[in-house]
Amino acid sequence: MLEEAGVDFTAHVVGFSISDPEAIAQMQCLANETGGRFLAAENADELAAALETVVVEPAPLPVTFTATLEVNGPVITEGLVWSFPNDAAAPVPGGQIEKPFLPGEYQVTVTRSEDGATATRGFVVDQQQQDVVLVLPRIVHKATVSGPETALIGQTIDVNWTAESPEKGDYISVAAPDERTTGYAAYSYVEGSGVLPVTLPLEPGEYELRYVRDPQSEPAEILVTQKIILEDIVATLDAPDSVGAGSEFEVAWEGPDYKNDYVSIAQPDAAASAYTTYSYTNRANPLALTAPLEPGRYELRYVANGSKDRVLGRRPIEVVEVGATLDAPEEAVVGTTVDVTWEGPGNKNDYISVAAADQDPARYVNYR
Repeated sequence: MLEEAGVDFTAHVVGFSISDPEAIAQMQCLANETGGRFLAAENADELAAALETVVVEPAPLPVTFTATLEVNGPVITEGLVWSFPNDAAAPVPGGQIEKPFLPGEYQVTVTRSEDGATATRGFVVDQQQQDVVLVLPRIVHKATVSGPETALIGQTIDVNWTAESPEKGDYISVAAPDERTTGYAAYSYVEGSGVLPVTLPLEPGEYELRYVRDPQSEPAEILVTQKIILEDIVATLDAPDSVGAGSEFEVAWEGPDYKNDYVSIAQPDAAASAYTTYSYTNRANPLALTAPLEPGRYELRYVANGSKDRVLGRRPIEVVEVGATLDAPEEAVVGTTVDVTWEGPGNKNDYISVAAADQDPARYVNYR
């Protein structure tokens, strides 16, 4: 019946003061069929000897111990020490370890060396191999970040920071409060003495200064934040209402004069980064710009920090058509020099040329 039920066991049988041949045969059969031994004993001494003969010491079973970072988190592979209160052996250092135990009830404690965090769990060793998992909390890294509560868009500010153990890859970011951990509008890696210059984004609104730890082996973590409000800047431009096509004119400006700020002239419906011509604000104030050669309505723009889409100031300007007249002999001897009287805008790089009547306007035989 046991065999049919699939019970796998070994029976050692001791017949104590048994003389019936049929009973002895049955007991021998039970021992033989299960791979055990049959021993007979007639008195207490023989019984003790028989029992001592058939006692089987249990074999130790391997138990695997693993620690994870939070529930179902990544496995911690280093910096751990394992100890077993009801085991006289010394604590075992390592990440995942394997240790043999005899059947029974035990307890294990794991300690993380970096911060002293511990976890303890009881476990039972039976006839099956055990995998024991303990959970440690995420390490709480202490850090501070401090900057102004308000600032102007595009401004470069000093951010003070501290960290217990700054690591390569840590950075200070400027991000919207609902932005993901690794998202940012601007950032700078931490280094040096704890004061970090950070250039702010060009869109006004509410942001956070963040100290972000972004190790390669673990998810990124925001250690600390500080709210900062970015205020908008309005730039102004002063220039003539209309200028002649191709002429040079001056534009006086007021604005933040950040690195790569420029004043441009462009079609009113063109993208912020589009222009027919431009000049950087760090060159002069007022700036000299050259009007397009095509007459029409245009727009002067103050573009912040080379941004593709942030215009801080605009004003319309009209480019009007200009004419010119020429007075010269109707005929001349080849190779001679003739005087030409002209009236025109006199723009930089304007010239008078001699060309065949069917030549392209940019082609010539001679010019001045």
